[in-house]
Amino acid sequence: MRPAFFDGKQPVMRKQAYTAGIGRAFVIFKNNPDYAATLRLAEYVATPEGTMHVNTGKQGVVWDYNDEGKAYCIFSEESPDLMSAHAGDLGLHNSFASLRDESFYESFFYEQTVETERSRAWAFYEVYEPFVPQGDVVYVSAVLDVEDEEELQLFQTDLNEFRKTTFANWITGKGDIDAEWERYVAGMESRNLAKWLEYKQQAYDLMLK
Repeated sequence: MRPAFFDGKQPVMRKQAYTAGIGRAFVIFKNNPDYAATLRLAEYVATPEGTMHVNTGKQGVVWDYNDEGKAYCIFSEESPDLMSAHAGDLGLHNSFASLRDESFYESFFYEQTVETERSRAWAFYEVYEPFVPQGDVVYVSAVLDVEDEEELQLFQTDLNEFRKTTFANWITGKGDIDAEWERYVAGMESRNLAKWLEYKQQAYDLMLK
């Protein structure tokens, strides 16, 4: 069930999983002429260094090791000019499987942009971290039966459209988030938010069986 944290009164930042790709993103088919070599590739990608090479790019150009022996990115998507200049040295990013568990960030990788004010990493720790739910809250779900899935998608379309329109007005100054927040929450509830959450809970529960 939904924890009390998600009460519609406090901002919540979506929490992401550690993996960059979806489950079963790497498959070895039975007719593979050299499955042993493919397996060795999969095992290499699963190593921290392999992940950096495949996902990030060429060592010494896109990433390297610092004096403490930790990997760091020399530049990232926050530097589009460098991304463009070194396009041939970039990795595959989210278009290919890569594995990053907690030990990757704790023991192998150093995010140096955390020291750069207004960078994504800096903003996480200085602005957003208090609003990230604690614990294992990454959502996975199964597919409901046809009728329920169709109704869920209808509710989701209405909810998303209302949310996007409202947020766009707030961002562009056409609305006032403080004055309109309660009205926004009521608007979401009037668009079958409770029923949508019920369906999402059912889909989540199916994954636990």
